Parts: sequence; structure tokens; C-alpha cells
Amino acid sequence: FSVDAQTDSRGRSRKLPVCDVQTNATGNVYMRGGTTALTPGDVYSLRVSAKCLAAQSGKRLYLNLFWYDASNNQNWTPVSSMDLSSTSDWTIIQGQVTVPSIAVRGSLWLHVPLSSGDAVLVMVDSCEMRRVSDATLIADGSISTNKLTADAVTADKIAANTITAREI
Repeated sequence: FSVDAQTDSRGRSRKLPVCDVQTNATGNVYMRGGTTALTPGDVYSLRVSAKCLAAQSGKRLYLNLFWYDASNNQNWTPVSSMDLSSTSDWTIIQGQVTVPSIAVRGSLWLHVPLSSGDAVLVMVDSCEMRRVSDATLIADGSISTNKLTADAVTADKIAANTITAREI
């Protein structure tokens, strides 16, 4: 990966990582974020914006959870991928993944498997790896009106976008 001045997924001009692979490269060309501690069973949402600048038939950009076990063995769990057989506008690659039972730390990992003669040019932007909150933070029936004082819950005390049609 190199870093070039480009227009990002939000239309801003800035430096972005670009996977620019020469035709003699083989193996995986990848970009991985810094590792973080993982808890088995937790669910993470992984997301990245990507743009194919030079098409390569039959090639894909893969989004994975890259993780280590307690013995420091490297592993990965596939999340999603993007076809690189044609140039594209910015495309969001995303998905959720459950942390495996033996994982202790990990990160977001993007890679393109290559063979001799392949040439790939891909820009990436807005890489995210976020733990998904458990939906049962407050158990059903644990808050009732007799436990709330008058004016304890008002619109100014509710953060924007925290209550949506999904919660009602």
C-alpha cells in the first residue's frame, strides 16, 4: 500500500492508502489495523469504503477479522468482500463477526490474494471496527413509571438518534 492524495469517500481531497501492486507480486497484499483486546463471543461490526481504480478480473478485496490466540497463532475470520473486476465508485464493504472462542486480540484486515501477473489498484477509506452493544442492556420490566420521578426523562436528556423505530 502507498499513500497518495486522492478524493475520499466524502468528496474531500486528502491522502489515502492505495493498494498499488506491481505485476510481479505474489501472495497476499494486505492492510491491517492496530490490534485490540478481544472477548470471545463479542460481536464486532467491520466497515470500510473502497474504490477500485484499476480492474483485475477475478480478484476480490476481502474484509476480515484478523486475530491471535493465546499462543500468538495468527488466524482470520472472513466478513465480506468486494469484486475488483471493474473500476468502481466508492463502495461500502461491511458485516458483523462474532469473536471466536480462542481469540485474545485482533484487528480489521483487508487483503487481496495475488498471483504472478496480477496488477491491482484499490483505494480504501473510513476503516471501522466497532464492538456491537448487547441489546439487553436494560432488561424488560426493570424500569417502570413508579421508579421515575416527574420530569426525570425529558427530550433534552436523550442523546440524538438513540431512540429509533427499532427500539419502539
